[in-house]
Amino acid sequence: MSAPAGSQVQAPKGPRGRMSRHTWWPGLVLALLIAAYVAYFGALTVQKHNAFQSTAFDLGNVDQAVWNTRHGRPFAMTNIYGLENRLGTHVEPILLPVSLVYFVWSDPRALLLLQTLAIGLGAWPLYLLARRRWTREPVGTVAALAFALIYLLFPALQSANYFDFHAVALAPTFFLFALYFLETERWGAFGLFALLTMSCKEDAPLLVLMLGLYALVVRRRPWVGLATMAASLAWFGLAVGWIMPHFDTRGVSPLANRYAYLGDGPLEMAQTMVTRPGLVLERLATGENLAYLRDLLLPTAFLALLAPQVLMLALPSLAVNLLSTDGFMHQLEGFHYGAPLAPIVVAAAAYGVGWLSRRAGRLRHGGVLLPALTLLVLAASLAYHAGHGYTPLAAGYRHLWPAVTGHHRLGARMAGEIPGEAAVAALPRLNPHASQRQRLLVIDAIDDEGLLSPLQDAGGTWSADLAWLDVTDGWARTIFKRQYGFVDIRLLPELGGGALYDVGCYPIALARYMTGAEPLSVTAQASWTESGVDDLLVGTLAFPGGVLAHFNCSLRLPLRRYYELVGAEGSLLVNLAYNPKEDAPGEIIKRGDDRRPLETYTTERLNSYTLMTEDFNRAVLDGTEVPFPAEDAVLNMRVIDAAYQAARSGGTVAL
Repeated sequence: MSAPAGSQVQAPKGPRGRMSRHTWWPGLVLALLIAAYVAYFGALTVQKHNAFQSTAFDLGNVDQAVWNTRHGRPFAMTNIYGLENRLGTHVEPILLPVSLVYFVWSDPRALLLLQTLAIGLGAWPLYLLARRRWTREPVGTVAALAFALIYLLFPALQSANYFDFHAVALAPTFFLFALYFLETERWGAFGLFALLTMSCKEDAPLLVLMLGLYALVVRRRPWVGLATMAASLAWFGLAVGWIMPHFDTRGVSPLANRYAYLGDGPLEMAQTMVTRPGLVLERLATGENLAYLRDLLLPTAFLALLAPQVLMLALPSLAVNLLSTDGFMHQLEGFHYGAPLAPIVVAAAAYGVGWLSRRAGRLRHGGVLLPALTLLVLAASLAYHAGHGYTPLAAGYRHLWPAVTGHHRLGARMAGEIPGEAAVAALPRLNPHASQRQRLLVIDAIDDEGLLSPLQDAGGTWSADLAWLDVTDGWARTIFKRQYGFVDIRLLPELGGGALYDVGCYPIALARYMTGAEPLSVTAQASWTESGVDDLLVGTLAFPGGVLAHFNCSLRLPLRRYYELVGAEGSLLVNLAYNPKEDAPGEIIKRGDDRRPLETYTTERLNSYTLMTEDFNRAVLDGTEVPFPAEDAVLNMRVIDAAYQAARSGGTVAL
């Protein structure tokens, strides 16, 4: 006898819903799957943080809010410019109990591990939900375990785990437990997990609203459904209609701008969606959104479509993402926005497979359909995971596991040296390493004077005591691009552009270092751009004793990073001398007077920028002397200025 996808099919049960047979091995397998997930992603996210790849958005933001909450200042946060409380950008009451963890270990890595554990535990209620769909033993149990694995492999879920910490990443597990207890009609537990789901984000009540609709229409429990819908709507209205505007007094929350085309405030937005459906359809019916839906269903081989009564639970989260003008929210992977969709899609696939296999059960070979469909979904999941996942099963796995270098360890040491009471402004990747303080800013712009900003709060009531930068961090280049567009800043004279300033300083410094003397004169010729900077300059430095140093530098010729010392009996050619990359060692070739190579020396893999930064950090932290004092830079600039003078005059400039 077949049953529709929404009906209740019970597995053999003992007291309180526990399976009476084969009870030990499914639990063991499930526990091992969860443990493997937690161990891997726990290690990966902590490694990512230790390698300074976590960011202010949102590990630094949440860490500061949780740390302040633990110290009696609920949700206080200054890390988003213009806000003084996280409630101005997100309503996440779940952070109140989360802050208790900081009484045991006050560290942002605690958030990463807690998030990983919570996400991994979501496989448990998913297994319980799937197991309810099939009565055959042991096929039903194995299929349910396979769906638990499919859930843990879901790239959108793994992406949320990988990308810093977000309270909404806790919602999938709470939601699945709420759905399970709704199906089993354990109302107290359902109410608890529905409440926990709503506490994860201001729009999470919309997920619970759909559970209420499910209880009303599918489960035929009108009082439960209506009460759930009323409570979730009330909390949603309070969160977005009063709490967020109350704490976002300057209107700076990024959320305020994502749906501005629909109107001001939730009521006007809802009115627009009802009265102007064409505007909504125009926003939704795009090729990008269709690709989003395709990729969302692809890991389940589209079998989630067989359980529309479950799949409909995702409609609010889909609307939140696809109606947003923020392009990041239209990406399933890379960020955390797809996390609430993952449990619904996988659960819908389990329901759909159960429904279809029961429909075919009366056929001659219908019994093989359940394992066949489960294998199909598992194969689709693995295939999609290969191109989008975050485990060793994915093609790009090697790029996900960063190395922690001496530079990063020095950065961690610097973070420990920053006084806890100091107000700090830091680049985004440094920010979560200094976020446990009352006053914190994230440097993400350049002001009108060309300086990194912000260095004081929006109200002008306090300024940063310390600014923490990392010259090896590409985020600074991103800030420049945002300010000046996709133009090469080396071509901007107001920012000190030019080939000599940018790269010619290195051979000049090298010649002075190798001779141990200052040049007596310089001659130079240059090619000039329309903006007034040199994009090619060649010159000669004359040193005491008749020593000459020829150099050239350019912004438009092929990259060359070598120098050669030539004497009466031979030469030394040094390859990759300037800015050697860590994946390529340097090379020194000794040549005779006939230019034939006599011997080759290989240097270790080094990054010169990292070495310079570490020397500077040691000077600050330990008081050690730097190899090249500030006076040396002044002497080098003296030669650079003379070279520019010679290039413009066409003559020789004496020093």
